[in-house]
Amino acid sequence: MFGKIRKSRIILLLAAVVIIVVGIFFAKQLLLGNPIQGKWSTSKGDYYLIIEDDNEAELVVLIEDELVEMDIRYELDKKTRMITFLLPTTSMYDEAVEELDGKVSEAELSEKAEVIFTSFEYSMEQDTLTLTEREYGEQMIFKRVK
Repeated sequence: MFGKIRKSRIILLLAAVVIIVVGIFFAKQLLLGNPIQGKWSTSKGDYYLIIEDDNEAELVVLIEDELVEMDIRYELDKKTRMITFLLPTTSMYDEAVEELDGKVSEAELSEKAEVIFTSFEYSMEQDTLTLTEREYGEQMIFKRVK
C-alpha cells in the first residue's frame, strides 16, 4: 500500500518538475527571444528577409527575374521596437554579384537594397511584420513565409 503512495508521489513530483521546466522555457522565449525571427516576404515577392536570432539576417532581392542573396547584420531594440539594418560592406555586394556571374550589377543591387539599410519601427500582428521607416514614415509590409 505504501509502495503505491510513494510511486504516485514520485510521478506527481516529476510531472511538476516537467511543467516548471516547460514554463521557464516559454517565459524565456517570450521575454528574451527575438520576436521577429523567421522568414518574411513582401506581397510582391521582391524582398525576402530571413532574420536569425544572432543579429544576422539574409536579404534576398528580386532584380530582373534574378534572386540576389546577401548576408546582412541588424541591431534590435525590443524596448523601443526598433530594428536597424546595418549598411553592408562593399565586399558583401561583391560576393552577392559574383555568385550570379554578372547577371546583375553591383549598382543595381545597391539601388534595390538600399531601402532596407536604415532604422525602422516594427510592429507585428499575427503573421504580418510592418516596418515603418523612422524619418519619412514609409512602410514595408512583410508576411511570414512558412
